[in-house]
Amino acid sequence: MAREDNAVTRTMTERLSPEQRKIRDIMEKVEAFYLTTHNDPEVKREIDVVVRGASRAAKDGHILLITAESQSGKTTMVNHYLDEHPSLVPFPIENDNTAYPLFKVTAPPDSTMAGLGREMAMRLGYQLHRRVTEPSIFEKVRAQLQVQGTRLVVVNEIQHVLDAPSIKGLRHFSDAFKNLLQEEDWPIHIIFVGLPEAKDMIKRDKKEQLEARVMHLALEPLSLNEHGEAIADMIDEVLAIAGLGSGTPLTNEFLARLFHGARDRLGLIFKMLHFAIEDALDSGDTEVVIEHWEDAYMRLAKGGRNVFVEPEWWTIVRGVRSDGFLTTEKEEADLAASKSGAGGSQKSGQR
Repeated sequence: MAREDNAVTRTMTERLSPEQRKIRDIMEKVEAFYLTTHNDPEVKREIDVVVRGASRAAKDGHILLITAESQSGKTTMVNHYLDEHPSLVPFPIENDNTAYPLFKVTAPPDSTMAGLGREMAMRLGYQLHRRVTEPSIFEKVRAQLQVQGTRLVVVNEIQHVLDAPSIKGLRHFSDAFKNLLQEEDWPIHIIFVGLPEAKDMIKRDKKEQLEARVMHLALEPLSLNEHGEAIADMIDEVLAIAGLGSGTPLTNEFLARLFHGARDRLGLIFKMLHFAIEDALDSGDTEVVIEHWEDAYMRLAKGGRNVFVEPEWWTIVRGVRSDGFLTTEKEEADLAASKSGAGGSQKSGQR
């Protein structure tokens, strides 16, 4: 479900030139396209389980933890099934109020539990004093969730909170969310979305408060051999939505370069496709050709060797930043060297 329009975006759109408005409208349709993948059936099934549980007043809450590498499309997938779920649409209740069954929040980078609590409280409409304690923050959060009729809370980027190095940080984490799950009058169900390391929250919980309440679903990565054909069909379908043809044959080699450049991540494949389409529209072209793909990759990589140009493209090694762009090859080489050095030092110490 797309974000609601508002007066600012409507006015900005009206002030675009006809040509720019046309491109804007095409890109809106392109970006609204959703691709069903091999992970969708299981994700949908588990989200349905959570929503059914949240609809039963007497049932204690539980946690669904969905993990995958960054830019794998996990947040888009979760939002797709939550936003289209009829049980989670706001609805009117007594005294001219509105119930909001679903509440979403993203954990801020380098966040503590108190920081996450503050973020939740502010999004719920509270203005907190700096000296408010962490337990007081979550008391306010629990109370407001009940007031606004929320039964399901989604926390994205949960690894930001779980990065806390001390067991105290995890204890605060498990205690705060256990209280939400077990609230006698208003139990909350929770979906956490994060990187693979978020699963360590179960292993690191010495009190074992979370293990019985957490369902962990790790998304399977893309594979060129298994999913290349589906991605090629998706590219053709999205290009048709944009009114463009493919001037570049979607051969096995092209798809191999695309998968490698995107680190086998669906989100990055879509990002490059969107860049290539917008570049073609800006240029007034009727087809997306290899030059558009080259430019799209450079927007992600910000320089260096290009996976669509380099003869030995498989030797390009880049990582993915938290902002969704690619690291440089030098950064990856330095990281590999530092890990190798640390391993060597550790082995020397063990001797």
